[in-house]
Amino acid sequence: MNPCQVPSLSTDALALRRERLGPLPVINRFLDRLGLEALLEQFVPTTDRRIRLPFAKGLGLLLRSFLVEREAVYRQHETVSGFAPEAYGLTPELVEHAGDDAIGRALDRLFDADRAVLVLGRQSKLTHMCRRKVDHL
Repeated sequence: MNPCQVPSLSTDALALRRERLGPLPVINRFLDRLGLEALLEQFVPTTDRRIRLPFAKGLGLLLRSFLVEREAVYRQHETVSGFAPEAYGLTPELVEHAGDDAIGRALDRLFDADRAVLVLGRQSKLTHMCRRKVDHL
């Protein structure tokens, strides 16, 4: 191929998608620093292979929805579809399984988890993060 030639691309390979981000990059940065997804995977593990949306992902989706949308309890699939799936911590394949039933199952598992240890562990990390920031001032 001549270096001046532009490789031909099919128009099927090129598509313009419009996806919102909103405040999710800031929210995700904060949640990543807290280590929330790893903590949820530890306390609310998905052991059943039939589950298509892991419980930790479903709970992360619900939390982000509460922070972003006003009426976020129902219609999770519709809420996520307007945004970039990665902003919710999901792959495009997982978005298809982000229904109300999947979120309900994740909430059931969270209810069965040791929530006191889960909350206290994050509380101490958050306190440490904030104290360190104040010390640097």
